[in-house]
Amino acid sequence: MNYYSPPPALETRDESRVDVTPHPWFRVAQALASAVFAVGAWASGDPLWLAGTALCLLAALSEDRWILDARVRRIRRRFGILPMLRSFELDWDEIEAVFLETVERPPSEDPESKSDDVRSLYPRLMGKSSRGWAAWGFLLSSGRALTVRADSLKRRTAVRALAEAVSKFLGKELRDL
Repeated sequence: MNYYSPPPALETRDESRVDVTPHPWFRVAQALASAVFAVGAWASGDPLWLAGTALCLLAALSEDRWILDARVRRIRRRFGILPMLRSFELDWDEIEAVFLETVERPPSEDPESKSDDVRSLYPRLMGKSSRGWAAWGFLLSSGRALTVRADSLKRRTAVRALAEAVSKFLGKELRDL
């Protein structure tokens, strides 16, 4: 869960393909930031500016995309840094449902008073300052859940809207967990 990343957008390629990806302007902003760092590196000659340029270029070349292709009935995730992308695929029929999960921060700071599942997730996902999260993903026919995106509770309505749009495109039910 990254509080500084923009919410994903749905890109409709045609009537049979939808991509869930960061907004295209986000990559443009990363490329502009690398240009600013490059000008700073050229003007000052400071190696920190060069390191900033390299980091911004890596961010601009990064990819994290879910491709929902109804024509071939496959769901594919592409991720990594161009040109060394990795991917994995799921069969369309392997998806049982789309889930939406909202977890509020436990009112007590004492994790011992919580159930086992919240007690195990609390330190890893929430930390001290977090107020909880809203996540969506796929429930697989094997009984496993595959989380696609987790965001802060402030973005709960955007997470729900995206999950609803994906479930409608897939023709699967949306389950609240």
